[in-house]
Amino acid sequence: LVKVAAAMLENRSIAAIYAACFTVVLGVVLLAYHHAPTELYQLLPAVPMENQRNLAQMLDQFHVAGAMEVPEHPPGMPYVKTDPIGSFEVTTPNGDSLGNVRIKTLPAPAAPPPTIIRFGDVAVSAAGCPTCPVLDEEAAKKQKEDMEENDIKLKRLENIAEKNKERLVHGLEVMKSLKETLQTYLFDIKEGLKKEDQNIEAHLIEKEKEIGPEGPQGPPGYDGEPGLPGHPGLKGSSGLRGKTGDQGPIGPRGPAGPPGNPGPMGTVGPKGVAGPQGPFGPPGKPGPVGPSSTELKCSKIGGFIYDGICLKSVTINKDEDKFPKMCKPWSPHKKWLKAEWIAIKDMFSVKPTTSNIDSKMDGGRCDNHAAIMSFTQDETASKVWLNQRTFDFQPTFSGQTCTLYNAEDTIAVYACVV
Repeated sequence: LVKVAAAMLENRSIAAIYAACFTVVLGVVLLAYHHAPTELYQLLPAVPMENQRNLAQMLDQFHVAGAMEVPEHPPGMPYVKTDPIGSFEVTTPNGDSLGNVRIKTLPAPAAPPPTIIRFGDVAVSAAGCPTCPVLDEEAAKKQKEDMEENDIKLKRLENIAEKNKERLVHGLEVMKSLKETLQTYLFDIKEGLKKEDQNIEAHLIEKEKEIGPEGPQGPPGYDGEPGLPGHPGLKGSSGLRGKTGDQGPIGPRGPAGPPGNPGPMGTVGPKGVAGPQGPFGPPGKPGPVGPSSTELKCSKIGGFIYDGICLKSVTINKDEDKFPKMCKPWSPHKKWLKAEWIAIKDMFSVKPTTSNIDSKMDGGRCDNHAAIMSFTQDETASKVWLNQRTFDFQPTFSGQTCTLYNAEDTIAVYACVV
């Protein structure tokens, strides 16, 4: 579009220059024929543009002197030329002046047609300002109705999103409650299985102590392997030795003489085949019942032994004591340090938990609860509460709130009497 407009402006400037030349020629002709008949003047406008240039070149008896200069264009309008452009003086062959001819540009083109906004088949224009745009009231009204309808839809979507958020929050609460219920049921099942194992073990021990009536004698068994030879008997007394006679011929071999003195015992031979197992002997008297083990008692309530203390944990959701099941809490007097805290934390944490302690104000080393410690399960920094009777180090350095519950999924650890 810019290129087309530029071409149009350039053609308009060229046309203006041609019109100026035509005006010069026409002025010369009028001055030359100021005594001509009226019919000649009536014929001049009918002469075509091409013949006018030829006609101007045929007027040898007149002299035209002057210059035509094309000025610079105005700023930002490279194809528009403005006055003055120049003038010419026309004289006779005798040197008499016939007058001057001035060159001007054509008048400005007509204004563009007014901007019309159509709605349907009706044309609308502003009164007194044909080029100004006119607001379509019907379209504006329809746009306003669409915006109001969109506002209603947005409010409806916001209500749906709020309800979905409430449902999600309610679902999370239900899941937390279900998690606690499952943990309780799993603990009860574990305790029930332990109790059942103990009952079965006690029943089997009682059955082993009972002796039934003696049964009928069984059939004789197979003959066993021959036993080892017995020890040789004692050697008899020797008689007196007679006089040695002449050596006679070798007679036949006589019977074996009496055995000589036994030589030293040889090495033990290979072990023989074991005989059949004999019958069980009568059971002995049962010994006295020994004292119960602390670890056994602690395991029966679902706890763990650390440094001779039975410990058991529970998840709390508010800042108050929540005693574990079958645990009678007490506060042992110890001087445990951070190493003991890390070991107990690793024993009872159920989520990935760092050993770094958040040393701000949350928690502290206090004696306002029955637990021995509590900690938050966090992968960056854990908020810690310690019982000052049991631990001998300060977890916070900017004051302390002495709160047992400091974040979601806080674990509280209690020492139980067993």
